[in-house]
Amino acid sequence: MGYPQYLLRRIALLSIFPVFLLSAPALAVTSLDADFDGSGRVDFPDFLLFAQAFGSGQGKYDLDGDGGVAFADFVLFGQVFGQKAVLTFADPNLEQEVRSAIYKRTGDILPKDVADLTVLRADYDDIERLDGIEHLIHLEELYLNENRISDISVLSRLTSLKKLNINGNSIRDIAPLARLTSLTELDMRRNQIQDVSALSDLRSLKKLTMSSNPIGGISPLAGLAALRDLDLSATSVGDADISALSNLDSLRSLHLEFRSGQRFLGAVGPGFSGTPVFGSEPGPYHPHIRICFTDLSVA
Repeated sequence: MGYPQYLLRRIALLSIFPVFLLSAPALAVTSLDADFDGSGRVDFPDFLLFAQAFGSGQGKYDLDGDGGVAFADFVLFGQVFGQKAVLTFADPNLEQEVRSAIYKRTGDILPKDVADLTVLRADYDDIERLDGIEHLIHLEELYLNENRISDISVLSRLTSLKKLNINGNSIRDIAPLARLTSLTELDMRRNQIQDVSALSDLRSLKKLTMSSNPIGGISPLAGLAALRDLDLSATSVGDADISALSNLDSLRSLHLEFRSGQRFLGAVGPGFSGTPVFGSEPGPYHPHIRICFTDLSVA
């Protein structure tokens, strides 16, 4: 059975541009990016898939990330053509967790091996580096509690994530999370996070735990309309900060801490006003929002 004429024309058109491969600068593209069928090698079947997508805007084949599949992408594809595509991880503890999740103790980890991997649990594993995890693009839930992670830049590529738990690490910069717009639950307590502006566009978030961080302000949370559960304990959030939550009509649970003399009179949702009530039961300030205050001065 022959190939469709339109595909043959695209192949012929692409074949006249090999000269670009000699002078093109090498960009940040790897064989894993171009192994479209997950076979473990960039070969002719991948070229056929690329040719079919040529001229489209399909992100998988847009190797340079400019929004379209064009000759620049073909040049990058040519640079890795014929290479093996094997997943590697900088941290052996992370690799071991991936192997356990896909039931493959030995041998190369190929893209097809992780094609169905949607949940990864790697808690309490003494993990320091995440390099390699960016290729687990089908992950929807990722748990990295109680490790030694400080750099989460590679997480920016895991745009299918819905639940992410990174509590108990050494993370300061959460800017890479700005692209994870599918997140519904995020737990990042007990880190070293001050700036939360990267969360401002995560409008699918329903549960956010930020306790035990030196957070400088929570105004970036003002537009998270879907937020229902927010933990700000041990963050020194004061009255001026809490007023930023006034339009979060979906908010139902808020955990705060205070010391003697500190007052919270800012608005939290429609109808919130008055003096805080200790405990975790709904009070007269708002019948639908449960607010738990912990008095640190008597701890």
